[in-house]
Amino acid sequence: MTGNTRGATDGLADGVITFRNSQEVNARGTMISLGRNLVIFEVYNPYSIVQLSEVLPELRLTRRGKTIYAGRAMVSNLVSTGLMLIVSAALVDPWTDLQGVGTREGIKEEVDRFLNDWDRNTAIDPNFQLAVNRMKSFLLELNRWLEGTELTLGQQEGMRRKPLARELFEEVYHRTSDRVTEMFASFEAVAGKLDPELHAVHKNFAQRELHPLTMVSPWAHRCYTKPHGYAGDFEMLNMTLRDPCEGPNSYAWLINRQFLSTDPPIAYANRITMLVEHLRHENQRVRRSLGRPLKALTIGCGPVNEVQRFMREDPAATGCNFHLMDFNQATIDFARGRVDEVTRETGRTITPEYELKSIHELLQEARGRRDGLGSEYDIIYCAGLFDYLSDRICGNLIELFYNHVLPGGLVIVTNVAHSRPIVASLELLMEWYLIYRSGPDMLKLKPGIGEQTVREDNTGINQFLVVRKPG
Repeated sequence: MTGNTRGATDGLADGVITFRNSQEVNARGTMISLGRNLVIFEVYNPYSIVQLSEVLPELRLTRRGKTIYAGRAMVSNLVSTGLMLIVSAALVDPWTDLQGVGTREGIKEEVDRFLNDWDRNTAIDPNFQLAVNRMKSFLLELNRWLEGTELTLGQQEGMRRKPLARELFEEVYHRTSDRVTEMFASFEAVAGKLDPELHAVHKNFAQRELHPLTMVSPWAHRCYTKPHGYAGDFEMLNMTLRDPCEGPNSYAWLINRQFLSTDPPIAYANRITMLVEHLRHENQRVRRSLGRPLKALTIGCGPVNEVQRFMREDPAATGCNFHLMDFNQATIDFARGRVDEVTRETGRTITPEYELKSIHELLQEARGRRDGLGSEYDIIYCAGLFDYLSDRICGNLIELFYNHVLPGGLVIVTNVAHSRPIVASLELLMEWYLIYRSGPDMLKLKPGIGEQTVREDNTGINQFLVVRKPG
């Protein structure tokens, strides 16, 4: 476990955690340790009540009968012991622990706690501090220079400040990109050497110093705020594919483009291409061998970018059946709108079926506690969900998918590998935590079923576990 914590001997044995997750499931846990910015607690539940990088919108900490915190928390680490889930969560809202404190002894205890937390929060590694301050200084001056340039050009044209003309912006971006990349690389290198127990302290420092200069990126801001309660929502994924010059001014454009030029967003675009290839190939196989269109199920459908591309690029998409399942109603509504739009544009009609199902329900099905998926498919694919789930749960889901794919059919699940990522930027700046798995790790999730192979894209980040069912 990581972060700025206080041991269970500090009167935490009677600490109670109650929370509601992003899937509207209420749960209860027992506090293990507590810091000003981080709480660690145990949850006893056979299912995955929380996922990595999830926002818990209503978390309440109660100690000795008194509420000491009520607000949001972001899940930063999960450890499954088999019997329980140990959760680390960053506390992001103001504390309530001074409410009702009316005695000298009570005030003394809270002041001492504040001072202890402050001492911990100032123990910053000098190399990390240097890297952050250097990046802050450069980005601050770059922002000021761009602001002055925009004002000057706007006055010359008799207009107020506005972003640079596209050709001028391109010149600025290409002249400064290498320097900004070098700054982030230094930040990543130093952050990678930090003691895991000090991550929370350094995260607070990095966010305080760099958020005003990096959260102007619409993509980074959405990654951090997680408006739907989890990382990687449909709009964030869409942002990775469209014009990166988004934001109110040239500096915002530059920072947004800088983030979107790194390997993880590029890997998402590659992932879509790889999924389209599989859909096209499986549709050809099914039409050739069975004389009918493809029947597909996608788990966590998101913005259905691969379905849109398949419809636009392949005339044989017409007639295919897509069961599109997601855990968020806004995502389902968005997916329905995009499929309808592509149908109007291309005249190619698929048979879509939309289903809202919580992760909790899906995991119950994987454990055999609920009826299964209810049908059989030629291909079942799940891209993105495994980045947040434990090995055991991933194995259960692979088995569930395998049991509902037809003989000769395909199961595809994806994960990201720890290969040239922007880990420090994702974790320390955006509160976005992932479970990284290599190709060999993917093959260990559920060995012994089907013919298993692993594919990866040219970034080395996408890991596709492809399971063919004999038949």
